Amino acid sequence: MADHKLDAGGFILQVHQYLNQYVQVGDAKAAALLAASGGAALLAVPTATYPIQALHWLTVAVFGTAVIYCALILYPRQSPGQKGLIYWENVVSYPTDDEYANAMSSKTPAQLEAEFAKQAWHLSLVLSKKYARLRIALALFMYGSVLGLGDIITSHF
Repeated sequence: MADHKLDAGGFILQVHQYLNQYVQVGDAKAAALLAASGGAALLAVPTATYPIQALHWLTVAVFGTAVIYCALILYPRQSPGQKGLIYWENVVSYPTDDEYANAMSSKTPAQLEAEFAKQAWHLSLVLSKKYARLRIALALFMYGSVLGLGDIITSHF
């Protein structure tokens, strides 16, 4: 087995990259599910001549709820007014670029690694919420699909 050396800074950077990849994947899944659920909800809106209106509207409501969950997944987190060295909304809280640069240069490498580790923890919290909502949205989509299929079958018999 090869001898791999990874210092704390390199490790936390890899963790951060790993977490960011999951953010991107989760957002892509949510966007696709948002589009599919929105389209399915529009297709499920009943016509005036449709015999079983309640099933139709239930299907629309389930797909609509999936759309809401997907929108919550995609809505960016907010961190108002807190100064920090990594998250972009925290960085912009510094009044000037010089103040940010001074804050960054006043930290030791160990302190910078600790800042990165804290950011990884916060990012993990965001991911946990994002994927919990994604599981709910996916379950709603599947339930809506079953209702929609039932809707189609009952309309033809």
